[in-house]
Amino acid sequence: MHGTAIETRRGPIVIRPLQNGDTETVAAILARLGAESLRLRFGTAFPPLEPLARVDGRRHVLVARARREPIAIAHLVCEDNPSFAEIAVAVADDWQDAGVGSALLRELNDVAAAAGITHIRAIVRLENRASISLLRRLRGVVTRRVEGPELHVLATTS
Repeated sequence: MHGTAIETRRGPIVIRPLQNGDTETVAAILARLGAESLRLRFGTAFPPLEPLARVDGRRHVLVARARREPIAIAHLVCEDNPSFAEIAVAVADDWQDAGVGSALLRELNDVAAAAGITHIRAIVRLENRASISLLRRLRGVVTRRVEGPELHVLATTS
């Protein structure tokens, strides 16, 4: 995938795969997340960069850029069962509610399907209203269930 240009409510973005080990881009995105966004998405104010920048046969990472600046990141991590993968998205605070997360989810879904993954999972904190709203637009939802403080969603990639 060389890059997908998408028009959002805030302007055009381009979504491309992250190069393995590109911690600089990951750090730039994390720097655009406020303390509350970091806590809701990663559970900490200082998530480790290396695992978030790892791209290999089991991990796929997409980055959204606006005017060449990284504004969002999306992860697809294959599980032990190769038909399943977990997804996660983080969008810079100043780009939330612009359609970036939805665009990344569509691209992740396409990456998953191309890799032979038939089901994707997402786990979000119930207090993370933005992510829950985003997951409501996820197509192919099979199950939604609440476990303690988290919402677990399972969807097909087709």
